[in-house]
Amino acid sequence: MFRRVEEDKAVSLVATVEANQWLDTTTEYGKQYHYIIRRFKKPAAGEVESDLSAEQTVTKDEFPPAVPRV
Repeated sequence: MFRRVEEDKAVSLVATVEANQWLDTTTEYGKQYHYIIRRFKKPAAGEVESDLSAEQTVTKDEFPPAVPRV
């Protein structure tokens, strides 16, 4: 999993994941993050890697809900 933050030009490897999902716990409120995925597979004949995925952009803007009032 590769990521770049805000308007950075360079991407950096942020995680190596073996599952089908991953949660980025290092994000900060109000910042925009751009993610790119590349899949690696190790068949018996060697290593194979996919093309890079299309870039997906996410802005962290979630707040927890207010405490209910009675």
